[in-house]
Amino acid sequence: LAHAPVEGRKLRILAVHGTPANSNVIKFQTSPLRTLLRKEAEWLFPDAPLPWAPTDGSTFPSEQPRSESEVRIAQGKPFVQWYRTVVHGADGADDVWEGVAESNDFLERFCEREAPVDVV
Repeated sequence: LAHAPVEGRKLRILAVHGTPANSNVIKFQTSPLRTLLRKEAEWLFPDAPLPWAPTDGSTFPSEQPRSESEVRIAQGKPFVQWYRTVVHGADGADDVWEGVAESNDFLERFCEREAPVDVV
C-alpha cells in the first residue's frame, strides 16, 4: 500500500500492548523509541477492553500471575487482554479464542475517534 507522507503534523502511532498488559506496560516498553521520535511522533495507548486474571493451574505464560516488576510497571492499572484463550490446541494450531470480535470493534472505534492513525 502506498500512502502520502505525513506533512504538517506529527506521525500518529497506535501502540497496542500485549496480553496480559496495559498502556503503562507498553509505555515502559516503548520508552527508548518514544524518546528517539519525540519530536516527530504522537503516541496513542489504548487499554484492551477485556479483563484479565491468572488461570489457576495453567502452565501457559500469558495465564500466569504477573511478576513483581510487571506489577510495578503497571502502576496500579489492571492487566487487561485483547482476547481469551478458552481452549489450548496442540502447538497453538487449534486454539479457540473469545473476545476477538469485541476487541476488533473496540480498536476500530478507537482509530475512528483518534484519526488519523498512521502506524500500528
